[in-house]
Amino acid sequence: MPVIFTDREEARNKMLENGFRLMKKIGAKGMTVSAIIKACGIARATFYTFFKSKEEFIYQIFVYQRSISKQKFEELFEKNGLLGREQIAEYFYFSESDNVNFYQNLNEEDITYILAKWPNIYIFNPDNDKKICEWMLQKMANPSPNCDWKVFANLLKNIGILNMTRDLIHRDVFLETKNVLIEGLLDYLFGKNKN
Repeated sequence: MPVIFTDREEARNKMLENGFRLMKKIGAKGMTVSAIIKACGIARATFYTFFKSKEEFIYQIFVYQRSISKQKFEELFEKNGLLGREQIAEYFYFSESDNVNFYQNLNEEDITYILAKWPNIYIFNPDNDKKICEWMLQKMANPSPNCDWKVFANLLKNIGILNMTRDLIHRDVFLETKNVLIEGLLDYLFGKNKN
């Protein structure tokens, strides 16, 4: 018997959480609507009430996972006020964890599939990039006056690209490489770390 939800937002979020777990197990390309509804314990009609297609569902998983990162950023801001290098580092490392980062859980086949199926606006959205980066910069304590939101966005995307292409790099130093990129991003935002 399918699960019955009384709250639409709760139902949608549970579907996205279950979908993320399923994607981590079998990959984005390997997910089928049948597998999704089975993992979520819902009827097919319920799935299509919320999502037009599997591709939209996968994109909404991405959006949902980003909202978890944004929530962490907001929590750090509420707790600390303007965020310095240490808090931004905490946020970046949180956002890059397997349990949050969408791209870290994709393989090369998934990436090829997503690039072929998603509309370009899902992949590259300059207006959204500007909005997010400027919003983050406004909540930082003393970011570099020379910080350009486009460079900031590109540096963030570089970390995402590293996650997506980890099959093409030296895996034994993947984490060290990611740490160097994150430290470089922090240096760009706040200047060189004196430690």
